[in-house]
Amino acid sequence: MMAVSPPASTPSRKPARVAGLKATIDAITQLRESWARLRTIDADIRSIKAERSRVNKAINAKSEQLKASQTLVDGLSTEFGRLLTSWNLPWVDTAVIDRDTYLPVVNGQPVESLQAPGGGIAT
Repeated sequence: MMAVSPPASTPSRKPARVAGLKATIDAITQLRESWARLRTIDADIRSIKAERSRVNKAINAKSEQLKASQTLVDGLSTEFGRLLTSWNLPWVDTAVIDRDTYLPVVNGQPVESLQAPGGGIAT
């Protein structure tokens, strides 16, 4: 008599096949979740790059405005210095407009420090 092996679909092999399929499904599910996270990260990166581009454009625009303002202050400072030196005041060596405070500075000192109580020649 010849021995015949049971077919592959017999009940003894089904649990192993089911376990293998479950493992495959779990692996595919995990991969799908990883790809979903990757798509989310990619969208975040694109959003951050777009925001960085907008911020860089704003910085460049503000830098140009600052340059224009500094040029204006430099021109006012030059005119202020010319005006005070043209009056031939004995106490004036240099006169400028401070770029940070926009206040007049004479001989390296703020004008307020030159002011005598009650006014006087500095006025």
